[in-house]
Amino acid sequence: FVGDRNLPETEIHALAQWVRDGELEGNPDDLPAPPEWTYGWQLGEPDVLVELGDTYSLVADGLDVYRNFVIPIPLVGDEGSYVEAIEFRPDNNLVVHHAVIMLDASGRAEEHDRRDPGLGFSSMDFGDVQGPDGHFLGWTAGKTPRRDPDLAWPLDLDAALVMQLHMLPSGKPEKVRPSVGLFLTDKPPTRQSALVRLSRKDLVIPPGDSAYYIEDRYVLPVDVEVISVYPHAHYLGTLIAAYALLPDGSKEWLIHISDNWDFAWQDEYRFAEPVVLPRGTELVAEFEFDNSSDNPFNPKEPPVTVYYGRGSLDEMADVMLQVVPGNARDLDVLRQHHLEKWLDQETEGLETMLLADPSNWANHHSLAMCYVREGRAGEAITHLEESLRLEPNYAEAHINLGIVLNSQGNRQDAIEHFRDALLIRPDYPDAHYNLGVALFMSGDAAMALTHMSEAARLRPEMAAAIQRRVAQLGPR
Repeated sequence: FVGDRNLPETEIHALAQWVRDGELEGNPDDLPAPPEWTYGWQLGEPDVLVELGDTYSLVADGLDVYRNFVIPIPLVGDEGSYVEAIEFRPDNNLVVHHAVIMLDASGRAEEHDRRDPGLGFSSMDFGDVQGPDGHFLGWTAGKTPRRDPDLAWPLDLDAALVMQLHMLPSGKPEKVRPSVGLFLTDKPPTRQSALVRLSRKDLVIPPGDSAYYIEDRYVLPVDVEVISVYPHAHYLGTLIAAYALLPDGSKEWLIHISDNWDFAWQDEYRFAEPVVLPRGTELVAEFEFDNSSDNPFNPKEPPVTVYYGRGSLDEMADVMLQVVPGNARDLDVLRQHHLEKWLDQETEGLETMLLADPSNWANHHSLAMCYVREGRAGEAITHLEESLRLEPNYAEAHINLGIVLNSQGNRQDAIEHFRDALLIRPDYPDAHYNLGVALFMSGDAAMALTHMSEAARLRPEMAAAIQRRVAQLGPR
């Protein structure tokens, strides 16, 4: 790997022998010059600085605090810039466990931010927020930033940067004000990457099980070069391994972390030379977890059943690979092929999280959206209704239930849910738009135009699309 920090066996033995000999001090004249540490930005001053406007006050007690901060990206001189590196500075290393950096061009993260009191918002499920295509942007303790102009991604100034922080309270109030530096280039990338995620989201780890094993497999539909690998689990993880079974029968290791997985020290590992894998290669990821009392990192004593989930006391099993296909067509094929796998696993994950917490209204809503995608409208309606039973003021669930009901021909109930959404949030453009569509289908063209015009006013970037939709619907 690039920047390999493993000590050679000879140095490990030398240190061990030094300890056995009593840790004696050598000749001071033999001391090398102390290293010169780089303070501040590791890559130099960033071209664009994205920082939290105010300081976030972290509570003193508790285990996990997840908080999302939506920050506009400051304007740069010329359009068409590309980002060749990012560098995250946590500001308070004591409490910031890790960060995920995402982009939001939909405005939904900002809407969540406005509705949540205080700085930022706490939800981890908020719509169309993601990293740039083919990139996982994150920070963990020990991660080293690096420039990668060949795989730079376009800077979308219409998008906001979303910083998701996982923080661990220290026992006293703490101040946190993180920042992200963007390092730009005006040269387009020479290659484009995609992410392949090997993952299991149906984790149900029984108490006392010291060797809970699970694996995931994926067959590559195109030739790729593997650039980097990012493994991830939580406190119970003991083994994370991934390898490739090539069509010729050979085996190529990609990552192997056994016995010493450390939730507090994670990293993305970049291969010194890309690993070339042909079409038809089967990727395999293996995971093992220790949910026994013998695991010193087990946060629960006595152990309890642990499910897949996003909190630290839940578990995850992920190996993310950044890969580069040979051409643009293969890139599209890979993304579409892998998307189906990823969406199926999202459904499994939400089903598992609801086993652990059946009263989570947000997860009922998200699972319903997965079922809609799979054509399971009846099950989707059940979970949307349960989401609204648990949280009657969830405007987005009213809208999505209305959309599903409308698609099933239940227009009147759909209209009522769109109106309920507007009672909760009168300025919700999605509610106005979908109510307008349903009213058009019901023959009330005048009222439909009123609501669709209001949707266009509230979301000007959608005005042209709304006008086209009105023309498609035609007079009633």
